[in-house]
Amino acid sequence: MGEATNPFPIPQIDPRDFIFGSSLPQPSLEDITVGPHGPDRPISDVIARARGDRKPQGRWLSSEAGERAVSSLDTSKMRVGQAFSVPIAPGDGMVIRAYNDYPPSNLPTSEKYISDSAHKAVVILRRDGSIHTFPIGSEHPAYNRPAPMK
Repeated sequence: MGEATNPFPIPQIDPRDFIFGSSLPQPSLEDITVGPHGPDRPISDVIARARGDRKPQGRWLSSEAGERAVSSLDTSKMRVGQAFSVPIAPGDGMVIRAYNDYPPSNLPTSEKYISDSAHKAVVILRRDGSIHTFPIGSEHPAYNRPAPMK
């Protein structure tokens, strides 16, 4: 008897084909899910990071917002590691700024932060072809460096 052939073979799928096989640039998966800037990251973690780093922290409000931010990039004109900015729609992202003494309040430390709507996001091409991205405020060095667009 010969070896039986499976009429329904299981295809070998590499998940990266779905992320990078697209003609559109793709954000890093962690950036738009549970990573430090992801919408699924607890807001308390974002506030704690802003306090610890002493820098504002951006947070996507949905995965789709991060995908939209990178969708029109011309990555052929970007260099790996170089930071640019792209405009984002109102309600797509926020920037958390932690504070200690100003404005004065009797709030617990965990509640001493200011949340602003973000108007831009940073985009950085990674070696693997994905885009590191997160909402930024005007104090970010890449804020006035527009990304190349298609």
